[in-house]
Amino acid sequence: MASSSLGFMLNGNIAAGGLAINMSKATQVKHFYQSAFGGLSSIGSLILPPNLESIAQVDVFNTVRSLTELEIPAKVTNIYPSSIYNNSNLRFTVASGSTTFTAVDGVLYTADMTELVSCQKDVSSFTVPDRKSTRLNSS
Repeated sequence: MASSSLGFMLNGNIAAGGLAINMSKATQVKHFYQSAFGGLSSIGSLILPPNLESIAQVDVFNTVRSLTELEIPAKVTNIYPSSIYNNSNLRFTVASGSTTFTAVDGVLYTADMTELVSCQKDVSSFTVPDRKSTRLNSS
């Protein structure tokens, strides 16, 4: 039976340091659930599935502190607030064609930039881009 969710934990014993995971051919994967990348703290690069629609639970990327860039696929419409946190080196980009999210200077916002979705930068201050109002997410 084919599953459209990544609801299992990937094997944390796969190669130590600089692990490269390319999920570009995993077109059936539509959702990531809690701890999907649990135990894989040394991911150097990660290409998410092109048909991914949601990062739907807490701690999806929490242990992946070595990841420095994460491109959100265009079809993602839902990111659970605490699914991506605890990584001060992570910068976001968003695939062209996304109508839900955008990234500015590595910070992830809703496409209309009224909500800051995730800022993983280790900063002592943060300036919100000039908009009428921006609601800060609790992540």
